[in-house]
Amino acid sequence: MRLERRGAGNPAWKGGRSHLPYHYSWTPELKALIRDRDGNVCKSCGRGPTPKRALDVHHLNGDKQDCRPENLLTLC
Repeated sequence: MRLERRGAGNPAWKGGRSHLPYHYSWTPELKALIRDRDGNVCKSCGRGPTPKRALDVHHLNGDKQDCRPENLLTLC
């Protein structure tokens, strides 16, 4: 990647918040609860987990400190 497209020069830049730590409640148990709630399928495409990879849990608003269940979604 060209240097001028890194960090603030990238159109997808969100102020560096990807480097912030997750909230203390971001645990394997919370992620399992969200996967169970969502039927263990990707809410975007409907795929389930594969033997090599579990489904991910993402924050809808991109804020790692906001671990309310309504802000979390299962995605592949």
